[in-house]
Amino acid sequence: MMFVTLSAGGESLQLSAGSHRYPFTFNLPSNVPSSFEGEVGYVRYTAEAVMERPWKFNHVTRSAFTVISIVDLNMEPAEYKVNFFS
Repeated sequence: MMFVTLSAGGESLQLSAGSHRYPFTFNLPSNVPSSFEGEVGYVRYTAEAVMERPWKFNHVTRSAFTVISIVDLNMEPAEYKVNFFS
């Protein structure tokens, strides 16, 4: 589990009413598994943003995203390979 904290340099920040966007990027490790849904398990990824509000409940939003890893099937062990012509 990874957490990313964004702050306004320790200063209070008052937001006006309306929508606000804070673009960001985050590099995932190159060895994370691809997203997967199956009968016996799953691999899911979500990003979470928390807006802390003094004297009020925090506002939390989550967004799911799909990871598709590049896999070199030539590097898989022989016991995982299927021989269709035997």
